[in-house]
Amino acid sequence: MPIRTSWYDPEETIRYWKFDDDWDWGQFFVTLEQSVQAVEARPCRVDTILDLRDTHLKVGGLVDNFRKSLRIHARNVGIAVVVGGPFIRAVWTVLSPFWDGANERYLYAPSLDAALTIIRHSRRDDPSMCTNQARQ
Repeated sequence: MPIRTSWYDPEETIRYWKFDDDWDWGQFFVTLEQSVQAVEARPCRVDTILDLRDTHLKVGGLVDNFRKSLRIHARNVGIAVVVGGPFIRAVWTVLSPFWDGANERYLYAPSLDAALTIIRHSRRDDPSMCTNQARQ
């Protein structure tokens, strides 16, 4: 499967997306719809990690498809952290300021550990957190 999603943690507070090299935008939107349902079934805030380390960013249609994806998200989603290499960071740095406030909810991290640290810091003092989430 070109895009796999799962719960990163046993408490189901972090949705993990793993992209393989042969994904496409159609698969992305099907996976997004499925993930929205899973996230909205949770009673508290859920953060997302989009792991693009083993793939190439699909530049064709990137701006339009990303804008479209901003309108399709779970009501209880907190932040999404994009994990990737130098090319993904460069594209992110150039384009994210133009994506209608996306740089407040979508962040870049160079590694999975860095993504988890960003999520942990974001969860501090967040009133939408369940009690056990704030300590993670």
